[in-house]
Amino acid sequence: MFSPNELEAMRQTQDDHMMDTCVIYRVKEKVKDKRGTYSFIFEEGQESICGLKMSPVSLSIGENMQTADIDAVLRLPLGTVVNPDDEIVITKRFGEEVPPRRYRVERCPNDGPSGSRAYLKVRTVL
Repeated sequence: MFSPNELEAMRQTQDDHMMDTCVIYRVKEKVKDKRGTYSFIFEEGQESICGLKMSPVSLSIGENMQTADIDAVLRLPLGTVVNPDDEIVITKRFGEEVPPRRYRVERCPNDGPSGSRAYLKVRTVL
């Protein structure tokens, strides 16, 4: 469908238009306490370019037509690995430093020919 040169040009265009920066914290270990509540231990964070789109989205999942409310969609460079329950901290928006805001990856990302999209939920610390 696309030649290798066309795919590389698409990827480079996507990367060039990701003006945000994030730190990705992958789940290292999932720990269950006596009450059955899970907590997570994360690996050291890895910085990445990204593109954050703040807009609520409802998604249909499976035959049951369940919806998952999403607070943001995050574009990531092709090959960047994130999984559900990983956490992402946005550190720069449009190239400018911002107060860090933490998100949880809500479901598996969609991979396309030029990048990935991860669906995020704001992480609220109580």
